[in-house]
Amino acid sequence: MPQSVTSYIAATVLFEGITAQYLLKSTYQVKQGTVVLLYGVGGALGQIMAPWAKHLGATVIGVVSKASSVDRARVLGCDEVLVWRKGDLAEKVAAFTNGHKADLVYDGVGKLTFEASINSLRPRGLMVSIGASTGAPPSKSVHLKPWGHCF
Repeated sequence: MPQSVTSYIAATVLFEGITAQYLLKSTYQVKQGTVVLLYGVGGALGQIMAPWAKHLGATVIGVVSKASSVDRARVLGCDEVLVWRKGDLAEKVAAFTNGHKADLVYDGVGKLTFEASINSLRPRGLMVSIGASTGAPPSKSVHLKPWGHCF
């Protein structure tokens, strides 16, 4: 290991890398054509997941907390970058995907983004809650419609 890399940094990268592998390969098999909505692209996990998802052939929609992070998210490979709290996120996802919406949402924010995340999913898409920096998401009753879609 280079001398400039502390044990703390090495352990962090290892942990985040293992988490990214689990999320991209085991939780949902991200592959060519998958549309991924990823919150926290500028964080440690997001900086690993965004380019890896692109490498797997996904379309990556990154969500950042401030406009100054948009360029960084694009460098990481995001096809579209949305700034949280700047307009209706779900509408922007639908517009970018021509109405398809996201196959997969990785939401590490929690309470404040839960509804936007659910509304950004295509029918039978998967939302993965990977953190709750704003608190736990609210309880949600699942209602099955006759054709089988939830929510």
